[in-house]
Amino acid sequence: MPQRVITSVDSLGTMIRARRKELRMSQEELGRRTGVHQVTLSAIERGSARARLDTLLRVLSALDLELALQKKGSNTSSEVDW
Repeated sequence: MPQRVITSVDSLGTMIRARRKELRMSQEELGRRTGVHQVTLSAIERGSARARLDTLLRVLSALDLELALQKKGSNTSSEVDW
């Protein structure tokens, strides 16, 4: 999966849904793997949930995705010395 820049909860939800479907995984299965209720997963995918970071990290991990930070407007994924 190519790198994506997430700028809103809507775009994060869209990316999570796309990856889950790519893996042919139901929300119920993802919920079992992460301990996150299906209703919450649905809200995250719609961009209407304000999920805790640890919840999002569990979901991303179950989908074999990771969260990376970079300076705004940066095109590279090189390490940043803040």
